[in-house]
Amino acid sequence: MDKKQYILNLLNQLEQQSSHLPDNIIKEADHLSRDIQPINSEEFDLETNMVETRTGSVTNTYNPDHIMYRLENLYSELEKAVKGGGRDQDRLISIMNQFRGLLDVPERYFP
Repeated sequence: MDKKQYILNLLNQLEQQSSHLPDNIIKEADHLSRDIQPINSEEFDLETNMVETRTGSVTNTYNPDHIMYRLENLYSELEKAVKGGGRDQDRLISIMNQFRGLLDVPERYFP
């Protein structure tokens, strides 16, 4: 399974857990799925590997619509929802941990 399919699978799993999640998370997962679908796998890998390919003279601007930023925002919202508690969170915790690994998110422990 390539990176694109893996992410689409995670987003689909989130949508299946809609009864346990706020609407904004489900809507963003749906929007991301629709935006990722038309991109071919090779282009998606290049777009999401976060490797800079421009020279230093070209300034890179923050684009909040970039797929990786949107996935990171989705992860943050998912983390808040899961930490909010409730029963039957095991599947959501698993999905959240898979996103954490994919996005290389550090543990949020601050002494």
